[in-house]
Amino acid sequence: GGGAHRLKLDVVVQSRRDGSLGAAAAALQRALAEQAASLGGLLKAGVALVACAVLPEGLAVPVCLEYALAVGEEASEPSARPLRERLHAQLGLPLDRPLLRTCNALGGGGGGGAPAYLLRSPHEGLAPSGLAGGVISLVQGEYEYYHYLQPTGTGRTDKYDDNGWGGADRAL
Repeated sequence: GGGAHRLKLDVVVQSRRDGSLGAAAAALQRALAEQAASLGGLLKAGVALVACAVLPEGLAVPVCLEYALAVGEEASEPSARPLRERLHAQLGLPLDRPLLRTCNALGGGGGGGAPAYLLRSPHEGLAPSGLAGGVISLVQGEYEYYHYLQPTGTGRTDKYDDNGWGGADRAL
């Protein structure tokens, strides 16, 4: 027979504030079972099944995503691009930035999410540097700050990967 597979599930359910804990638990159980069945149908060699929840800027509630990515696929997840583009259109999200990648997962979901040791949007709350000739740039959305020689935390490797970074990581 086939080998064992491990699925990482990540769902978001809504429940009424005045609802019972039992009703919320039942909703969570149904959502997990549905996601497991959906992902289970995609199991095949060379494919990593990823489930994650993201909360793109402009949406009031998180979106649960399910992707079948090629094992070892690059961070831009090109195999999921057509699906992401369809979802962007359905959700009314802009098409000029990838808001539905697994790297945008909320809090360490199946798709990754930022490890807790990373700084999130470290520019917020900082006073201007006062650097003569400095240039102010705009950032839209949140991001994680990776310091030089810090593990990447992508879930694909625990090794350091500073290839091509040069000194830009110290330009913040």
